[in-house]
Amino acid sequence: MRGGKNFVKFSRKVLQKGSLSGILSTGNTGTTNGDRKALARNAASCRAYAPLNTADENPRFKQRRRCCMVYKPPISDNLVIKRIRSVTQSNNYPESVSYVLSNLFLYMRKRNLVGACHALSSTLYVCLSEIGLKPQLLIGECQKPEDKPFDHSWIVLDNKILDLAIYMPLMMLQGSSDLQNTRLMDTGPVIFNIDIQAMKPTTVSYGINIGLPMQDETLFPLNAPFCKYMSDFSMESGGLWTVARNVLPSDVKFDREEAIARYSDVQRIFVR
Repeated sequence: MRGGKNFVKFSRKVLQKGSLSGILSTGNTGTTNGDRKALARNAASCRAYAPLNTADENPRFKQRRRCCMVYKPPISDNLVIKRIRSVTQSNNYPESVSYVLSNLFLYMRKRNLVGACHALSSTLYVCLSEIGLKPQLLIGECQKPEDKPFDHSWIVLDNKILDLAIYMPLMMLQGSSDLQNTRLMDTGPVIFNIDIQAMKPTTVSYGINIGLPMQDETLFPLNAPFCKYMSDFSMESGGLWTVARNVLPSDVKFDREEAIARYSDVQRIFVR
């Protein structure tokens, strides 16, 4: 098992694998027209899976991309990783857990995955399960203090929250006028209830209920079969299964087809 600088270097190396094959397009022959329409709605509404350097003919998206690129995180990625390892260790989890969390965080930052909570939480669920833990995959509504509620996905492990995607919220894709009035990246990744940026318990309220229907981009992963959702992620050959394999420790055997069989009955927990 790698640790310290070695596993960070390894993380950056494995993140270079895979290829981009379009935004939420699918080459699976089993995908129906209805599925493609749902994928298109998801892509059009949030661009959650698109790297910020992906070519796009929509000038509005180009403007959003520039806004995201100029916004600098309040702390370095190396410091985030250091704190992830520290908090994980203080909660008495093995290094394989901090290894997975750190690698998936680096993948999110490398690909600039803004608002990709459903994809990242799904991948984290598989990775934690593969190293022998029993995570829960939750989906529902959340709210930061003094901000509007938003649909979200996150992981609960031993009654504690794991949430990497909260660090790169969907609002980062909004225009510059919104950026002036919105606090972005003011919440660090949440690791075992701790905001890694503030190194204090998170102030985000998870699993609230404001009484409004969920958005289409949330209903899609909620209703889609888990393995199909994992497989249809088009930014990597092999879908999110490829991401899982790349962020897992090298001594963990992982086969995509075997994993699809193992996780065929997984259901997201809808929290209201």
